[in-house]
Amino acid sequence: MDKPRVLVTGTAGGIGSALVRELGSLGARIGISGRNEKSLQELKNETEVGTPSCEGQPLLGDLEDPAQAEALGHRVAGFFLGGG
Repeated sequence: MDKPRVLVTGTAGGIGSALVRELGSLGARIGISGRNEKSLQELKNETEVGTPSCEGQPLLGDLEDPAQAEALGHRVAGFFLGGG
């Protein structure tokens, strides 16, 4: 069965990071989006170490910036549809 695929934005803290951790515990394939590259990578590593069946992909971008939002959309499609 395919893993659930989820994009979580605003993952720097609070609800976003908690949601990534919970989805990770279920073995989901998660696009982890936010504006802080270091935080994204740390959350990915933490989630995957806790649940090896989980797959996280840091997706750096600011959704308030139209150009970054468009670029993020392409990276999300590549991750979810292109396999990586």
